[in-house]
Amino acid sequence: AERYDRLLEDVFAVQDDITNEVVLAMDVHLSGGEQTIFWSAGTKSLEAREQVRLGMDRLVNGQSKGQSEALRCCKKAMELDPDYAMPWVLKGWTYNHSADVGVSYASTDVRENALQSAIECGQKALQLDPDCADAYSLLGLSYLSLGQYQMALDAFDDAIRLAPGHSEILVLSGIT
Repeated sequence: AERYDRLLEDVFAVQDDITNEVVLAMDVHLSGGEQTIFWSAGTKSLEAREQVRLGMDRLVNGQSKGQSEALRCCKKAMELDPDYAMPWVLKGWTYNHSADVGVSYASTDVRENALQSAIECGQKALQLDPDCADAYSLLGLSYLSLGQYQMALDAFDDAIRLAPGHSEILVLSGIT
């Protein structure tokens, strides 16, 4: 139950706002709870948000094509909203995932390059949204994988400060 007081000329803007709120509320209930709220911050584009959700799903649940499908979703979300931080976080997670899962048989240099790319994506996300807790979480896990423990702990402290109830961040912080 929301109230929207606007000029009659803004009827389509009100319609967009209502649609956005309904979709967010349904998404929160149906697919990911609090995580969806964090992914939704920073964009008004339903399509960009959906691309991030789809990309995260592909990365986590995908088979061998999961990473490439997640990257396609990143690219689409970035085209839809170039100022949205979460596609950069998703892109960073693809690099992190590749480093810690996908390139386990590759050289140390390949792994470290993938982790450095993940860090660069996290930093880009923070340039777009300095309050993006998921970006700090990405940085924390990437620093952990590189053995930079204090930097990892500092990044997770920032993530928890911004999102104290974010269960995934709390789990990753605990691992760190």
